[in-house]
Amino acid sequence: MAPKDVMTNSHAKSILNAMNALRKSSTLCDVTLRVEQKDFAAHRIVLAACSDYFCAMFTSELSEKDKPYVDIQGLTASTMEILLDFVYTETVHVTVENVQELLPAACLLQLKGVKQACCEFLESQLDPSNCLGIRDFAETHNCVDLMQAAEVFSQKHFPEVVQHEEFILLNQEEVEKLIKCDEIQVKVAGAVVQISESKILLERKANRGMSSAIG
Repeated sequence: MAPKDVMTNSHAKSILNAMNALRKSSTLCDVTLRVEQKDFAAHRIVLAACSDYFCAMFTSELSEKDKPYVDIQGLTASTMEILLDFVYTETVHVTVENVQELLPAACLLQLKGVKQACCEFLESQLDPSNCLGIRDFAETHNCVDLMQAAEVFSQKHFPEVVQHEEFILLNQEEVEKLIKCDEIQVKVAGAVVQISESKILLERKANRGMSSAIG
């Protein structure tokens, strides 16, 4: 009988579960991540395997390479906790409340799985009232697929988009860039007039408010 290589489906998962249990009991941990004066015990090898950011930190000649404590800037302690849970469990809890902190932190620490999860979540939340903001947020963090999805959404729902604050607050250059799309110009040729009126009304209200404040 010929030899056969057999790969079990549960082996990697069981190892990850065991590593997470060790982390939670601070057993065999060899580095402490310090975020906002809160300490998180972890294993260098697990962090390095999951994140190019940590791999570079622990394998290059950076000063953090051999330090028992590493200060992490640019994110909150609560976000760090969510990210560490992902590193050790493959699961990330994304919500409307945390996604705006979670995505930039995932980009910073180069956690591709979290970044993808955040982008998919934001795409599922696209609405005429938020699609322009999500598009800009995606562009800022180089989330190309999400940015394109938001642009397509804004084009398809343009008559509704122009009624919301995100659109009204666009400057003239941003408006012109948005309405250059042929699909928008064909589908909603009259919407540009509504846009101008909305912007004028908003500016008039703002001016009246300033006059009242001065008076």
